[in-house]
Amino acid sequence: MSSQINRRVFDTVVELWGTRVPLMNMRDRLKRYTYGDQWGDIVYDDNGVRIIESELLKRSGRRPVSNNLIRRLVKAVIGRYREMAVSNLWYDTPGTTSDIVADLDELDCRLLEEFLISGMAIQRVADDDPLAGHIPCVRNVSPDKFFCNAFRDPAGADIDMVGMLHDMSPAEVFMRFAGKRGMNSQKLGHVFEASRNRINTLPSAPADLFIAEPGRLRVIEVWSREFDNARNLLWRVRWFAPDGTLLDSYTSPWAHGTHPFVVKFYPLTDGEIHSFVEDVVEQQRYINRIIVLIDRIMSTSAKGVLLFPTSQKESKMSWEEICKRWAAPDGVIPITGNGPHIPTQVSGTNGDLSAYRLLEMELKLFDRTAGVGAALLGEADGESATQGIEKLRAKVENATIALADIFYTFRAHIRRRDTKLNAICSPRQK
Repeated sequence: MSSQINRRVFDTVVELWGTRVPLMNMRDRLKRYTYGDQWGDIVYDDNGVRIIESELLKRSGRRPVSNNLIRRLVKAVIGRYREMAVSNLWYDTPGTTSDIVADLDELDCRLLEEFLISGMAIQRVADDDPLAGHIPCVRNVSPDKFFCNAFRDPAGADIDMVGMLHDMSPAEVFMRFAGKRGMNSQKLGHVFEASRNRINTLPSAPADLFIAEPGRLRVIEVWSREFDNARNLLWRVRWFAPDGTLLDSYTSPWAHGTHPFVVKFYPLTDGEIHSFVEDVVEQQRYINRIIVLIDRIMSTSAKGVLLFPTSQKESKMSWEEICKRWAAPDGVIPITGNGPHIPTQVSGTNGDLSAYRLLEMELKLFDRTAGVGAALLGEADGESATQGIEKLRAKVENATIALADIFYTFRAHIRRRDTKLNAICSPRQK
């Protein structure tokens, strides 16, 4: 019976992994925009063929230019958070958690960066790592490695199954699982060797769930809420090899009696996630298009269109060669000199400033949509030369108010993380 339950749990993990695809695609897109790849969306050309947006732009003779405002915005918010964290604004009991785990402030800043980009903050709090000497550790978990059932409670109270993928060294696998369930090192080696041959036979097996990084072994950690024989509600973990072989299983050993994950999704309205970066992506796209338009206006104003009578064409020179010479700043095009008409360049004017005004307007709308003013970004406005330090500080505080929801939501995650961390340090359950 237990083997059937284990197989059912493993099959559920495979199903949950498939439901993550739209969310992970959205995260990948938001991450691309944040770190500068802002022309990588898939679009359709005039023939209805899917193509990367940058390639479509190049086909029309334009350059995929971008001005990455999102990265600047994320860095400004993280910088403000660091400043507030230094004053211990976000920690109710300063020093207690830092005495347990070092560099928590750095971990939290990197987690906040993920939270701003994807709307997901995930950490694993445990003391079960043999390579770390079984001391309490906090690890940031990438959403790429994480899975759980769909839930709606902001604190994750309705999570019934949760887990993550581990890419462990062979030494760590043997330290963790050798001797468990009657497996010695040799049997463990056979299990993972056989897994490479058997995962291809699993129905609809997603490669990113089963295949580890080079030189590593994939282990799947799954926690599920279950009843024991006394009908008491307990959390149980199962560690699986990629083919579903159970490596180890036990109930939660910690005083809190639950799984080691702390999860915060934002804002989780009807179970949906909408991140801080998502709010400004479309405006970033529009700004990039205006910049490309301005670049196009400038290039056409500099060269314009060349009207070249066919009667003036040198017979030994191809049209391709004429185009190359005309495009060069110092190009010389020989002509026959026959006929009354000679090649004439028609240039556009650079006097249309509507595109520049539109760009200026979009830049202001970008900051307003993000809720971050010039003071928080470290930029000077028209009054900066004459205003006092108190007025500048007030502007920074006002800009921070627009980010209060994000900051306080993230602080709620930190509180729950610290509570679980302190419970980890309590005596283990027997």
